[in-house]
Amino acid sequence: MHPDGSRFYSACMMDDQIVEIDTRTFDVTRRFRVAKGHEGPLWEPETKGSRPSGGMAEMSADSRCSPTWVQPAPSGEVLYVACNAGDVIHEVQTDEWKVARQFTTGRGPYNLAVTPDGRTLIATLKQGAAVEFFDLASGESRAVSRSTTTVTHGVEVTPDSRYAFVSVEGVGAEPGKVDIYDVATARLVASVAVGQQAGGIAFWKMND
Repeated sequence: MHPDGSRFYSACMMDDQIVEIDTRTFDVTRRFRVAKGHEGPLWEPETKGSRPSGGMAEMSADSRCSPTWVQPAPSGEVLYVACNAGDVIHEVQTDEWKVARQFTTGRGPYNLAVTPDGRTLIATLKQGAAVEFFDLASGESRAVSRSTTTVTHGVEVTPDSRYAFVSVEGVGAEPGKVDIYDVATARLVASVAVGQQAGGIAFWKMND
């Protein structure tokens, strides 16, 4: 969701697109292609009952992005898009609707979070069993921290930008985990075993 609540963004994994939806009318207002070498706006109008053009079927396997998450920055000026198949994160400007920067990641970026202070981008690496921390001022990766088990999934950050909570699915009968990282140091500070296949995660509140 855009910080001002006016727009919702959805990652279309099978079509290599990001879709912008007006939250007042529920109309699709814009589309953005994220396939490697084909990044840019898609201006095709909506046609009821038809499949939008520019989907993954038209791209080679090497150009696949397979976006799994789109995360607006706290300012709303840019979006961060995780390319799970491309091992890259796109930074897309919301006003000019173009890629401003690309961040090369570890294997399989899946979910993303930006700290409320706007300083750090955090990516879960689903196939890499790790969490990667990016400095948004420089665009550089500053740390990759291993997860306590495999299939790293969701990520949420505390309102004070201090801690990141990461859900990790595990495999088979393994318990899922919630790993907690200190954002400043990118170090694991705690881990809690939870139910199997821990997927998405949300942050509720902080006690005063």
